[in-house]
Amino acid sequence: MSVVGVIDFETTGLSPAMGDRATEIAIVLMENGRWWRATSR
Repeated sequence: MSVVGVIDFETTGLSPAMGDRATEIAIVLMENGRWWRATSR
């Protein structure tokens, strides 16, 4: 049994120097191909 973490990182763009920022981060933990815990901020 292996556990894998999948991260989704949403931003307003690709350049922090131009004011772009992170808007949302989500993490899903998967075990044997099925997700069993998810969180987002």
